[in-house]
Amino acid sequence: MKITEKTLELLKSRKAFTDFNGVNRLKIGDNLFVDPKAVIEPYSVFSGNAMSAMGSFSYSWSPLRIDTVIGRYSSIAAGNRIFGAQHPYGRFANSSVTCDRKFVIFSECIKDTGKNGLLAKPISPPPHNDRQ
Repeated sequence: MKITEKTLELLKSRKAFTDFNGVNRLKIGDNLFVDPKAVIEPYSVFSGNAMSAMGSFSYSWSPLRIDTVIGRYSSIAAGNRIFGAQHPYGRFANSSVTCDRKFVIFSECIKDTGKNGLLAKPISPPPHNDRQ
């Protein structure tokens, strides 16, 4: 689909970001590919021009295929390489949730909830994936 002003507004209202700071890198007229069955939770960041299923507080610096499914608190590095030392290994997750409150997916949640902690609302499980 071609990105329109309405598309950009929808992404912003749903807290689906396309860069670290929340400034939309996608422009009107760009192509965007979205899996129509994908559940995209708020506070997630996508790279590339395809949006797949992704849980809250997850991000990818690598373009993903639209049939990819990423859970919550996942970090996908550029080039799909193993993470470097900047991700803390001794914590409950390697996600930036434990160390980077300036990242838009965390700062927006803190701003929206008024709490200096992360609160993801439970969601219903997605419908059965008939592509398996």
